[in-house]
Amino acid sequence: MSLKDIPVLQNSFSVDYHCRVFELRSPIGVDLPVNQNMETITGPEQKFTAIWDTGATGCSITKHVADSIGVAPIGLVRVGGVHDIQQVNAYLVSLYLPNRFCFAEVQVTELGDCAGCDVLIGMDIIGKGDFTVNSLGGKTSFTFRIPSLYKNNYAKFRLKDNMPCPCGSGNMYKNCCKKYIIYP
Repeated sequence: MSLKDIPVLQNSFSVDYHCRVFELRSPIGVDLPVNQNMETITGPEQKFTAIWDTGATGCSITKHVADSIGVAPIGLVRVGGVHDIQQVNAYLVSLYLPNRFCFAEVQVTELGDCAGCDVLIGMDIIGKGDFTVNSLGGKTSFTFRIPSLYKNNYAKFRLKDNMPCPCGSGNMYKNCCKKYIIYP
């Protein structure tokens, strides 16, 4: 059997918004750490709200989440934020994406007030897969897939003058947004 004969398990999900948004949020499950070799993972019963943040190096959870799932700190770590460096609690948890894909034994830090979110998903998770944000027709959507299957290169795609403009105006591209796009 060759590698091309082995099926690839695609674990992905998408979140669609009815308008343009400035924060990418999704439901997320957080639970005590599970052994990565488990064959069946049922996932937690309690759901939280996550913000996906490409500016964050690692994942974080609020004290409320830690208390809710009954996880104890494993130690203290220093984290740098926008304004300063702080020493905060670190925890070991399992994160369950909306499609129930589990990242087992993830070290997370304690997050302060995060404007209504419970979990911050950082590049330690985002960087393990394909993450795409779209704003077609003024409506934001994002999708995440693990494992990464191929490289997207939007710079190779060129709109043709006689194509409908992707902004959703109904005009031809040459008469609409072409004047605003600069190609390298």
